[in-house]
Amino acid sequence: MLNLSPTRTTVLAVAALAATLLTSGCERNEPGGPGDDPVKAVKDFLIDGVVDHNGYEACVFMTTRQQRAAARRVGGPQCRQSFDLARLALGGKSITSVHEIERLSARSEVRGQRAWVRLRRGGDSVVFRLVKANYHEEEQFLAPDTSWRIASGALPLIPRQRA
Repeated sequence: MLNLSPTRTTVLAVAALAATLLTSGCERNEPGGPGDDPVKAVKDFLIDGVVDHNGYEACVFMTTRQQRAAARRVGGPQCRQSFDLARLALGGKSITSVHEIERLSARSEVRGQRAWVRLRRGGDSVVFRLVKANYHEEEQFLAPDTSWRIASGALPLIPRQRA
């Protein structure tokens, strides 16, 4: 049986806890980790924005520049209002359920800090360009569990507000 002094036991416990916190905190941004799938990021964005019309959740998937563009598109002060009427139509049919989003055919290409995701259904497709989040976007309140942010492809989902 090991005979460890209370000080040594405490040091070992703190070291083990620190190692656990470091690895769990970095998991999101590690290549190949759960937050490194651009297709999942796009599909989660579509579920929040198009299916649930939850503009707050959808907007945090977008770059800051795209959030401002979405707000301008509907003439509102914030991005979140822009998803009230958002819709996606592919293959001659509106996509309205989580099941339909999950069943979309997806193809992605990742090149360093950039990614492209193409979703298809019935001969139609939509393309999203993504970039790795900057520090401000990563630390946003309730940021999604992904390091990818949508840099283009989201605006066509949002109908323009008529003046």
